[in-house]
Amino acid sequence: GLKEIISNGSDGYTVPPGNTKVFVSKIISLIDGQAKIVKMGHKARKKIEEKYASKHMVKKYVTLYKKLLKI
Repeated sequence: GLKEIISNGSDGYTVPPGNTKVFVSKIISLIDGQAKIVKMGHKARKKIEEKYASKHMVKKYVTLYKKLLKI
């Protein structure tokens, strides 16, 4: 899920389902803080590139397959 990917407040926000008050407050904080949006966006992109880029995922899958096959 998203909670495993997003570091709340660092590279994005997570909001409990149905909690419109928190959702609205996070949206307003982003509207009021352009610098925050840019900073969060850079952090999010860096995290995705480092953890989920295809070359990293391939390494993880190879490691997993070797473990499962006991190679």
